[in-house]
Amino acid sequence: MHGVSGECSEAEHEQKASTEEIERNVAEAAIGAQLISSNVVTVTKQAAEATGEASDLKSTSLDLNRQVETLRDEVGRCIQEIRAA
Repeated sequence: MHGVSGECSEAEHEQKASTEEIERNVAEAAIGAQLISSNVVTVTKQAAEATGEASDLKSTSLDLNRQVETLRDEVGRCIQEIRAA
């Protein structure tokens, strides 16, 4: 009987150690998941900012292109006037 009791006690100890290890692993996994979630939020925000900046750059580029065309037309007219004079 004493042997069975010792085996049960040892099995209980092993089960407790296994349960504690599982608890530690679950806690570490939760921390890892939290870090991943935080990183995803950061990347999402940065992507949105980059998209906005790209849109601003496109708008500025189009505006600059219009200004260049206007300047080109004005310089062309000015050259024609000089040649005509």
